[in-house]
Amino acid sequence: MTRLLPHPGELLAPYFEKKKALRKNYSLRALARDVQLSPGMVSQILSKRRTPSQEAIEEFAKALRIKSANVLILKKSAVLHGGRKNSAHRILADYIEQDATVLAY
Repeated sequence: MTRLLPHPGELLAPYFEKKKALRKNYSLRALARDVQLSPGMVSQILSKRRTPSQEAIEEFAKALRIKSANVLILKKSAVLHGGRKNSAHRILADYIEQDATVLAY
């Protein structure tokens, strides 16, 4: 399966950078506090070493003021990159990939 959507961390990073540019004292620790995760976990997500849960994506969306349409893309990306091996996950990931293919054209 090809992955058409980037990792959620790759999608979240520009929002974080934008917020840091707007608020000079905003840091990874501040973001971690806002999304109620450890700084280490947030760092792993932004560096694409971990995939955030759907709940964490909601928290990132609130903290970084991400529009709802983009939150949906983040959630789809998280499913694709989640790494779970059960059949329901694979079916959903395949469906999302097909949906993304349709949207790409």
